[in-house]
Amino acid sequence: MENKKMIEDGVCPHCNKRMSYENGENGYITEYWWECEECGRSYDEDTGEDITQYEFWDLDC
Repeated sequence: MENKKMIEDGVCPHCNKRMSYENGENGYITEYWWECEECGRSYDEDTGEDITQYEFWDLDC
């Protein structure tokens, strides 16, 4: 399955697990994204882009 389609369906393309739909305030707007509880990756709801904020200790995944 194509990555963007998987993300639209709420499935993480990295680990193939169900993701949760999250939201948060960013200044004056509310942003929405998909977040995988298994691997911790986050994906933009519109583009499907991986928007995970990686730290140097996370790069072993």
